[in-house]
Amino acid sequence: MDKGEKVIISPFAKNFGFKNDILWWVSIKQEQITLIYYINSSFYQATFGDVDLEDILDVSIQNQIVLVTTKGKYNGFESVWFAELQDFVFTKVSTHIIGVDLDDEIINVLIDKIHFNTAMVERLAGIIFISYIIENRDKSIQKHTVISYNYGNSFLPLKYKTNDGLCEMVDIVFKSA
Repeated sequence: MDKGEKVIISPFAKNFGFKNDILWWVSIKQEQITLIYYINSSFYQATFGDVDLEDILDVSIQNQIVLVTTKGKYNGFESVWFAELQDFVFTKVSTHIIGVDLDDEIINVLIDKIHFNTAMVERLAGIIFISYIIENRDKSIQKHTVISYNYGNSFLPLKYKTNDGLCEMVDIVFKSA
């Protein structure tokens, strides 16, 4: 797209964004959510099948990797999906990171809210950071960060070094008053 060129986005568009010279938008037609993006003068699209999503909240595209943060239709939980730019086939990685299926009804009883933040390092291909916050029904809050060194194939909990030299996990539980 040239500067000043006008583009008409689908009348079914719900959300859109522009990052790293890539225009993306979400189209919802007959309850089917489609992610469409425009890059290098070409349009590409992906659907999320029969997954019950309310919205696509954020799209990050970098180093041939696409990370999408979505919001579930029934439980309102956020989740993170991963795809490679070449095939645009998405895999839900947030279930593997947290270790439980977020669509399970029992999880709805225990957890009130889940929020994800994703980041990729532009100069280091394959490095992905995902931070997430889980707010439980008892108002306790858990904060976690994981990192992938291999394009999202596996994730490790992020560790840090404290002042006294000990390595600890970045899993923190806060109790609200």
